[in-house]
Amino acid sequence: MDAVKKDEDLLDIVKLWGLLNPILVQHGWKEWTISTDPLPDLTAQTDMGNVRTNNEDAHAALRFSRGPASQPVTVLLIADGVGGEELGEVASNLTVKTVAADMIRTVLALGSAPAAEHVANSLSVSHDLVRSEGGRRGIFDRMATTAVAAVLQGTTLHLAHAGDSRAYVLGGGRLKQVTRDHSLMSELIRLNRITREDARVHPMRHMVTKVIGKEPVLDPEYSTLSLSPDDLILLCTDGLTDMIDDTAIEKILLERGTATDQAAALIKAALQAGGRDNVTVVLARVSAEPSAAPVAAFTTCHSGRTCTYLKKGVL
Repeated sequence: MDAVKKDEDLLDIVKLWGLLNPILVQHGWKEWTISTDPLPDLTAQTDMGNVRTNNEDAHAALRFSRGPASQPVTVLLIADGVGGEELGEVASNLTVKTVAADMIRTVLALGSAPAAEHVANSLSVSHDLVRSEGGRRGIFDRMATTAVAAVLQGTTLHLAHAGDSRAYVLGGGRLKQVTRDHSLMSELIRLNRITREDARVHPMRHMVTKVIGKEPVLDPEYSTLSLSPDDLILLCTDGLTDMIDDTAIEKILLERGTATDQAAALIKAALQAGGRDNVTVVLARVSAEPSAAPVAAFTTCHSGRTCTYLKKGVL
């Protein structure tokens, strides 16, 4: 069996558009112009870190707008591959590609954001695909990944996740974790058998209890949150949260600036604290009027780059 990672397994901003463009073409998106200007309220960035020689994290941020009369839908995705020698990066990239395509198909079909239960089901679909791909490569249940998927429309946020990658919301000057870690440490903290401080340095701190690709069936956790304008949504891998605590993250995010600046500051802080793992950050600010073109447009963010495709005409 072929257990070798290939370049085509790994996502970048060009491949992301290549994945999603055929879906848009089916719905009449055939001519566009391109802008590479960053958006002030949406970004996705990653760094390999100071120790690792590959990046097992995968991510994407997408925004779809039908034009000035409709509310844009923003999709945020992050995944952290588990088991480097077992192609964790293939699992994470396959998950992001699968969920991204499903979310865009669903948004086009519904004309609005899918419910949280649908987002969770999309993670379950990716789980089955990861297990199938692992079997094809001869590493059936050893190729796995965490994942967080978030879909925002207006002030409503739909979330689904598996593993210990996290989603946070900064609102009213306070940072709150809005996902629950599926990990041994999280369970021990819940049972008051260990403190959060001790958990951060525990030798089993990376043991996850729910992950895409491992068990025969995945039951993702999902929820729907009502946010406020100007709230900030953060998705991140443990390469950030293992290096700096929530207080440090909150302090950085409270320093006003563009999403691009804030994400870069978070990654810089993680690297300065040791950078022992890949670190990935996806940020989106809640707004009654998110930055979007006055015409139908589709934005992709990946690895610090942004491309907005402006459609000629109306979808």
